[in-house]
Amino acid sequence: MLYEYQPNRKAEHAEKFLEGFSGYLHADGYQGYHKLPENIRVVGCWAHARRKFDEALNALPTDKREGTAALTGLEYCNKLFAWEERLKELSPEVRTKQRLKEEKPILDALLAWADSVSAVPKSARGKALHYLKEQWPYLLRYLEDGRLELGNNRAERSIKPFVIGRKNFLFANTPLGAQAGAVIYSLIETAKETRLDPFRYLTWVLKTAPTLDQTVEGWAQPLLPANAPEFCATT
Repeated sequence: MLYEYQPNRKAEHAEKFLEGFSGYLHADGYQGYHKLPENIRVVGCWAHARRKFDEALNALPTDKREGTAALTGLEYCNKLFAWEERLKELSPEVRTKQRLKEEKPILDALLAWADSVSAVPKSARGKALHYLKEQWPYLLRYLEDGRLELGNNRAERSIKPFVIGRKNFLFANTPLGAQAGAVIYSLIETAKETRLDPFRYLTWVLKTAPTLDQTVEGWAQPLLPANAPEFCATT
């Protein structure tokens, strides 16, 4: 996992960060990603699309939700997630074929339904439908490769601790503080992804770093999570 601080949300930052990368990029609806070079194929997030319909449904009184567009949209999304749960143990190749067989018809029906529904643009239902239609080309991309996921919840979960924690961090409201936080969280979340105990890993890093010659190029390489000793692993 790699975090990087930037002072604003301009698209140029995403392009610079991903310079030299070619492949699929799972993302939310941030427009900056849609201006990236053609060799980067943005994959939309169905978790975000489903959340929009869920928010629209929750905005309605409980006794008035049955038969609404918000509920219908949510049910379509839930069908996709239900199929993904059934297909998760399959190989990427087989999953691709099964998605086209089982999920593509659901997607076709969902788009046809969405095109037939009208809504006030600024209403919760209108926002859900707008997000769905605007993101549709990217939401379909997961069908191209069985390795792709239906949503980017995994990345969202890794960002959430940083968003929650920054309210309590000293100096998090300064550029240098944000940059330092990005470095620390990059280490912590990568440690989690590689099944290391973050506390043991960071303790090892802090004890080992002073013994390394920081004038030698590449001195930090041995401290990366991939090179951590076995006692840093989770039990």
